Amino acid sequence: MNIELATWMDHFYRLMWPMLRISALLVAAPVFSLRALNTRVRVAFALALTFMVYPMQEWPRIDPLSGVGLLEVANQITLGVLMGLMLQVITAAVLVAGQTISNTIGLSMA
Repeated sequence: MNIELATWMDHFYRLMWPMLRISALLVAAPVFSLRALNTRVRVAFALALTFMVYPMQEWPRIDPLSGVGLLEVANQITLGVLMGLMLQVITAAVLVAGQTISNTIGLSMA
């Protein structure tokens, strides 16, 4: 089976866009950003999610070393970090609500 280098590079460039966004999400997400979680596990999980998401959408064929490509890299990383930070905010809101309910119940029982 002889596949050209251009075909491999095309697949790599198209696979890179969701991988950048998902790995940035995992860096900022509450559960996956813990130090207890091994880096290899995070990378494997990011690759697995990328291979699941990859065929669902047509990804652009942009050279990441061009000006447009560098802008798209920054865009994908920013979107991933923002999604992770939104998960941080939601998790913190649930945590504060639970602590408030626990405190209220504890004071009423005393």
